[in-house]
Amino acid sequence: ANQRTRVSAYELLVELAQHMEEAGGEELLRRYFMMVTGGLAGATQHMVAAAVAAIARLLFDFPEALLEAAPELMSTTLLLLRSKSREIVKSVLGFCKVVISRLSPNEMTLLLPEMAEGLFAWCDDSKNQFKMKVRVLVERMVRKCGYDAVQQAIPENHARLLVHIRKEKARDERKRQARSEARQQAADGRSVARSGRSTATARTLGGEWAEEDVFGDGGSDEGMGGGSDDGVGGGGGGARS
Repeated sequence: ANQRTRVSAYELLVELAQHMEEAGGEELLRRYFMMVTGGLAGATQHMVAAAVAAIARLLFDFPEALLEAAPELMSTTLLLLRSKSREIVKSVLGFCKVVISRLSPNEMTLLLPEMAEGLFAWCDDSKNQFKMKVRVLVERMVRKCGYDAVQQAIPENHARLLVHIRKEKARDERKRQARSEARQQAADGRSVARSGRSTATARTLGGEWAEEDVFGDGGSDEGMGGGSDDGVGGGGGGARS
């Protein structure tokens, strides 16, 4: 029930945004967006978490019109990582993921220092279960902006994480290459085997295509796995008189 409610709420949120954009263009859409950001000052943890999630969804669906507000929102949103609410933290990490995915590499590079500082400061202060999610975000930063840019943004005491990510990526790449080569070798082997079988079949059938010999009920099935007398086998010999 909760999942269906969230889905319906997101659909309504996006439909209203579409209506605003159609009625008044990007200006009205931005005003609607700013109304949603007011939820960051919500009185309860659920309201704040819902506001962050709504902001992330709107940024995802309307990046051209709204992403210019992302830098301004970043500081406020990252401060919410200090919250003890698991729900708020999950929403903030989701917001960061959307920002990374939607911003261009150049735009994201400008935000890297602030995002990295906020995420890692939170990790240092927290005994939480979200540190793996932070690592995933760092990996996304690397894919978006490159190792050098991320290395400059990450605090020195967390530089080992980036080194570890780079080593793992190199190892995974070697494994993928090995699997690719193994698949290619297997494919080559099957191709050779098929070629050998084709040659043998051609010799058996006199080197010419003989549809009746292959598919027909009558004629000789010699050399094509003809059935045994008890009817077991490809030809089903016991069925014939």
